[in-house]
Amino acid sequence: MFAEREFGLYELHLFCLVSETGSFTRAGERAGLTQSAVSRQIQRMEETLGVPLFQRTTRRVVLTVAGADLKEEAARLLGEFDSLRRRFEEKHGAAPKSVRVGVSRSIGTAYLPGFYVAFQKEEPDCRIVTEHGDSEVLLQRLRDFQLDVVVCAGGRRWPVGVEEAYRFSDECVAIGPAGSSTGEGSAGEALFRELPLLLMSSGSRTGHLITAWLEERYPGLGAASELDSFDLIVNLVALGGGVSIVPRRVLAPYRRMRKFQTYRLEGGLARMVSAVCRKDPRRPPHVKRFIEKILF
Repeated sequence: MFAEREFGLYELHLFCLVSETGSFTRAGERAGLTQSAVSRQIQRMEETLGVPLFQRTTRRVVLTVAGADLKEEAARLLGEFDSLRRRFEEKHGAAPKSVRVGVSRSIGTAYLPGFYVAFQKEEPDCRIVTEHGDSEVLLQRLRDFQLDVVVCAGGRRWPVGVEEAYRFSDECVAIGPAGSSTGEGSAGEALFRELPLLLMSSGSRTGHLITAWLEERYPGLGAASELDSFDLIVNLVALGGGVSIVPRRVLAPYRRMRKFQTYRLEGGLARMVSAVCRKDPRRPPHVKRFIEKILF
């Protein structure tokens, strides 16, 4: 009797589909099953565990507290199983090797070539799959075995099971349109009040660092706009749309534009950039080599 009510990875996958879609019908469409078949599988899981996993309404199903706990564990378990399968296929099968890299939105695309160029010279047949996003989301995906490496702003306490593999200090500078009236040299309050102040979103770690630095030195000086991309900020400044503070290395692809100028920050400011990965003694050799070859 008990054997009929057991569940495994397949049922956990269906459970995650229902939690993601909020619907037995949509989960069934993605799994190639009928709504009733999915509903029966979930009901058996609930009977086995002895707790409801979803609150059911006429329009939507929502996770219970127990369901939310199970989803977190199930996502990690399914990710670990997928990682095991990938390692086995890459080592013994015909599957191509790959490294899945998450890059925080606040890092800037100027760094990407340095992440890849040296590694690809040594591992030309290894695919690099990259995704951008919020650093907290990327770190959770790393913990859930959906990413192999995350590059993000450092100087923080890392989640359980995550370790820092590499880091470097990234100096920040002020930038203004070419010909700004304050001229070359150090940036002061006059520069930041000359044109609209464009800052990285304070919701990001780097944006929060820059905002706190400004508030400490120039109380009452607020951002005219907050954006979630340093590349967008640099281009807006080059078009005369404002002034900003950015990590110096973000500017590398734009040096030839000559439509903005840089200024030293009085007192200095720097952020830390880190490459982090799971604490995993079974880390594939090509993932280790990727981290070693990052050209920060």
